[in-house]
Amino acid sequence: ESNPKLKDAVKSGDIAKIEEAMGNDIKLIDAITDEMIYADQPSEKYRLKAIDKMYDDHDYNAAIELLNKGLEFDDKNNEPFLYCLLSECFLKLNKPKESLNDLNIAIDLLKNIAPDDYYMLSEFYEDRAKIKEITGDKEGAITDLKASEEFKIKLETIKTKKKGNDELLF
Repeated sequence: ESNPKLKDAVKSGDIAKIEEAMGNDIKLIDAITDEMIYADQPSEKYRLKAIDKMYDDHDYNAAIELLNKGLEFDDKNNEPFLYCLLSECFLKLNKPKESLNDLNIAIDLLKNIAPDDYYMLSEFYEDRAKIKEITGDKEGAITDLKASEEFKIKLETIKTKKKGNDELLF
């Protein structure tokens, strides 16, 4: 919806005129805020909108569309999380094979961009174990649960070392 008064105010650069033209239009303020916050991260905007669709509306098909749009931006740092959410959507839609496929992609991408993110790797492997159990791959589920536990142990080891080093500084 076009707002000529707002358009003129923005062109002028006068903050007071912009605020006056916006009034208390919460949707407009939210839209502008989103554009400002996510200008350099458009895939993140789609990820957050998809989360709203998933958890607020339980509209998994709409979330899948948004996540696929987010993937079009080739944002390597966000792709594992987009695929993980796709996996969750497919699982909710009772499509475990598609869910497993997307979670496999998420794990591979995360290993490439953040091999030391033991917390997220643990979470992804635990999620994949659940999907493998659903699909009847009990051995695969056990293997993934073991991998998840190994990542948790690595994370705790790092936390313990860091805590020990922090204590040495004081």
